[in-house]
Amino acid sequence: MYSTYGGRDGIQVALRSKNIYGPYEQKVVIRDSTKGINFGIHQGALIQTPSGEWWTILFVDSGPFGRFPSLQPVTWIDGWPMVGVDGKAIVTF
Repeated sequence: MYSTYGGRDGIQVALRSKNIYGPYEQKVVIRDSTKGINFGIHQGALIQTPSGEWWTILFVDSGPFGRFPSLQPVTWIDGWPMVGVDGKAIVTF
């Protein structure tokens, strides 16, 4: 499962289990705030392209300015989808 924890410090998490009924383990896959009005990058979708690359589209919550889409690369580490580069969202790629 690929999910969000909302609020002023929104983060994105992944959950996994060998059984649909659990128990589940979870990992924060990105927790990042950039300069300015930013309440975190979270809430989106995880996709694999036909060529095998993994990406996620998340939203940067900028309070009164709205929510802006952000395309982020995904790498798999120990079976977890890790977002961005070195734990930080990228601004340009």
